[in-house]
Amino acid sequence: MAEMKSPTKAEPATPAEAAQSDRHSLLEHSREFLDFFWDIAKPDQETRLRATEKLLEYLRTRPNDSEMKYALKRLITGLGVGREAARPCYSLALAQLLQSFEDIPLCDILDQIQEKYSLQAMNKAMMRPSLFANLFGVLALFQSGRLVKDKEALMKSVQLLKILSQHPNHLQGQPIKALVDILSEVPESMFQEILPKVLKGNMKVILRSPKYLELFLLAKQRVPTKLESLMGSVDLFSEDNIPSLVNILKVAANSVKKEHKLPNVALDLLRLALKESRFELFWKKVLEEGLLKNPSWTSSYMCFRLLGASLPLLSEEQLQLVMRGDLIRHFGENMVISKPQNLFKIIPEISTYVGTFLEGCQDDPKRQLTMMVAFTTITNQGLPVMPTFWRVTRFLNAEALQSYVAWLRDMFLQPDLNSLVDFSTANQKRAQDASLNVPERAVFRLRKWIIHRLVSLVDHLHLEKDEAVVEQIARFCLFHAFFKTKKATPQIPETKQHFSFPLDDRNRGVFVSAFFSLLQTLSVKFRQTPDLAENGKPWTYRLVQLADMLLNHNRNVTSVTSLTTQQRQAWDQMMSTLKELEARSSETRAIAFQHLLLLVGLHIFKSPAESCDVLGDIQTCIKKSMEQNPRRSRSRAKASQEPVWVEVMVEILLSLLAQPSNLMRQVVRSVFGHICPHLTPRCLQLILAVLSPVTNEDEDDNVVVTDDADEKQLQHGEDEDSDNEDNKNSESDMDSEDGEEEEEEEEKEEEEEEQEQEEHQEEEQEEEEEEENQKVFQDQMEADVEESDDVEEEEEVDDEEEDEDDDYDDDEEEDRMEVGAFSLAQGSSVFENTRTTSRKREALQGSAWQVSSEDVRWGTFPLGRLPGQTEDPAELMLDNYDTMYLLDQPVIEHRLEPQKSKSSTLSLCCGGSNTNSSSSSSSGNMEGLLWNQGQMHGLKAGLQLF
Repeated sequence: MAEMKSPTKAEPATPAEAAQSDRHSLLEHSREFLDFFWDIAKPDQETRLRATEKLLEYLRTRPNDSEMKYALKRLITGLGVGREAARPCYSLALAQLLQSFEDIPLCDILDQIQEKYSLQAMNKAMMRPSLFANLFGVLALFQSGRLVKDKEALMKSVQLLKILSQHPNHLQGQPIKALVDILSEVPESMFQEILPKVLKGNMKVILRSPKYLELFLLAKQRVPTKLESLMGSVDLFSEDNIPSLVNILKVAANSVKKEHKLPNVALDLLRLALKESRFELFWKKVLEEGLLKNPSWTSSYMCFRLLGASLPLLSEEQLQLVMRGDLIRHFGENMVISKPQNLFKIIPEISTYVGTFLEGCQDDPKRQLTMMVAFTTITNQGLPVMPTFWRVTRFLNAEALQSYVAWLRDMFLQPDLNSLVDFSTANQKRAQDASLNVPERAVFRLRKWIIHRLVSLVDHLHLEKDEAVVEQIARFCLFHAFFKTKKATPQIPETKQHFSFPLDDRNRGVFVSAFFSLLQTLSVKFRQTPDLAENGKPWTYRLVQLADMLLNHNRNVTSVTSLTTQQRQAWDQMMSTLKELEARSSETRAIAFQHLLLLVGLHIFKSPAESCDVLGDIQTCIKKSMEQNPRRSRSRAKASQEPVWVEVMVEILLSLLAQPSNLMRQVVRSVFGHICPHLTPRCLQLILAVLSPVTNEDEDDNVVVTDDADEKQLQHGEDEDSDNEDNKNSESDMDSEDGEEEEEEEEKEEEEEEQEQEEHQEEEQEEEEEEENQKVFQDQMEADVEESDDVEEEEEVDDEEEDEDDDYDDDEEEDRMEVGAFSLAQGSSVFENTRTTSRKREALQGSAWQVSSEDVRWGTFPLGRLPGQTEDPAELMLDNYDTMYLLDQPVIEHRLEPQKSKSSTLSLCCGGSNTNSSSSSSSGNMEGLLWNQGQMHGLKAGLQLF
């Protein structure tokens, strides 16, 4: 675009020539200039702001009167355009232009607006655009920040707003609202001068509209003397004015129902009531007896917001009045009966109000405690209406937190039902069920809520900073979940805690569930960070030590579930093993085993019989895994026909996964990662047996390895001789049946004979294909093994280690696995189930052993759930576990690439040394994939289960 030429001063131009020159100058660069006004009216805010900035920059760099006049004309015209969304855009642009160019007189702009959109000469079609153009024009002058400094323009604007207020059908209360905003910023002297022109001395007019009442309250706040001289002494909270105030607040509540905010007039009335010491009258007469008499949802929500906004303004006595009145009961009932969409709107707002209150009185713990207790005591037949997990508790200081925990503990031990602000809904009152009104039911509901609130408090605590509070909660939960007091003793403070209502089995069951939820919170990740206490021990270990101390004080304390002698011995042996593991705490494996032992040990109080057996097996596995030469120990275990420790551990971990505990699954996952290098093929079979439980009784699950190079699963062939034999047996059975029923079912015999012929044809085709595949795979396997032997001959291996590996592998083959190399002609029943598993394509994508989450049978292998969760698997947070990998890192060193065929088989051979493998391969007894035990012990992947 060409730059604007500087104006010449040679000869003065006539008006016609000047106008022609302006039009010519504008046309030289009109394209860029005009685009600004199009962009200003666009709905996108960023586009509008960017266009306004560019327009201002354009006018600064080109100070030409013609362009400034045109810009003002376009912006003023835009104030009354038909697109209602564009009017505020032009108003804001005009305000910024007037703010940037202070030499432009505001009165001239106001005159241009009234000339363009005259209120006297407007017709019916132009009435609405003209009214809005004048309103947005005054708002533009006010937003420029210059209106309160220009007395003449201010008076004209006030007069114009008074005229606009006479058209409520179009503008509603916006002119008076703009007037209130303007007068709130003008100096006091100017306010006194303007007040008689905008406010009449008639209370009926003031009590007619929320905006006029808001203007009255503003004048009473800023210029009370001038207002009294104008209207005399006015008692706004008199008995005669109460109905009018109620109606005004209802109108104000309806006016902001889309904005979801508190009307300014309601908060101004509250401040005036506090200032004039009429708060109790206002709260009871206007709110509780007026607005809540026949409440609409808009009036109710306005009262709730006013309750939250009033909290920082009230004294201790006023807080007690508010938090124990009818309004707070109405709030509690609304929390119980509201639809979810409305409930989710009001809870965050109330939480924001309460959080602001608590944050503003950090130095007043008593005031914080009063607020927390007040909201906790709002109950529906004993059950508090506020959520147990409430984020506002993070604003409590240390002293208030200690006091609140102590109050919750005392309320749990000795519930004071008279201190509760309790209510019943309309449906509950109509039911009139006597069993629902007994104190025992209210106590149970209250205690259940308190338990979960205590546990949720730990989530917001800094474990290092608030360790004393965490320890109090943990000790309280552990003691009352699993122990009872026989005789009080000073050494155990919990024995001095007495119940006014006995602790029934239902409450104790909730306590047990909450205790393990607390362990989940304290042990989200078993690391050396916030999970540890000051003495360097994990919280789980400290709780186990506390439980051991309680067991040793059998004169004063007894466990709820009595432990037998064998179970107590298992506990003592566990404590001994923990000390041994503590000596090796530098090893990550020892830490993982310690965490598992601690968690299972605490379960002995919940299910002693099951946990006792598991404890013994875990300790045996831990001791064997910690031996210096685990490979030799496994050989000795096979010699004595004992199972390998890692297999026992895998079985234990799989059984623990079925427990409804997210913490248990995390611990099992950690332990799996440490025992993965020691896994045997039998361990993998155990895992797959759980993931693929659809098997026959006489069949064992097995590892399936497929080659998906062409994205096709290979069909597993069956043994040729066994197929023929099975077919012959089936044929003879069919013949015998036909002979017996020949006279009765001749038609059935013909159908079976046709079926036999078809089966014979299919068998002949399969035999031909299998013979071809056998030859191909044998040739490829021989070449592959010879190649692998050449590579192994070049490596230097210690002779003693080779002998040891050979001995171990021989033992593994003979005593342990009992699985030899096999071919198509000689199959094993162990791998017969591969046909079923191989059909699941999605279970083998991306890895040799990979199982999709869709293949998990929920009924057979249930996942646990957190307290309060339903049994829906969709709620178990499987987003991060869409696919379960049995092995992260590949362990296949040699993969054969078979030719394309309709059916082929890849199998595992867990044989002896490389020599044996080579010989078995060359003899044609093996096809597919070759693994030896040396490769198996080279696994470095971590086993990840959900």
